[in-house]
Amino acid sequence: MKKITDSDYKIIKKYNININENMNIDDILDEIEAKMFEMGFEENDEINKDGIELERLYDNIFHNNKEV
Repeated sequence: MKKITDSDYKIIKKYNININENMNIDDILDEIEAKMFEMGFEENDEINKDGIELERLYDNIFHNNKEV
């Protein structure tokens, strides 16, 4: 079972990340990573505030769904 919190879903919706309930966690993380590369960096390749928020989202979902 996927563990994605309500606050995670708010960020997913905010950035219009295309996921659905049938996707596995790896595919969801790939979508978040793609969005992070699309809009998470400045022209000088420095991470911006969107990138930081998306990185935290990625880390949170990864951590909550890691296999023990």
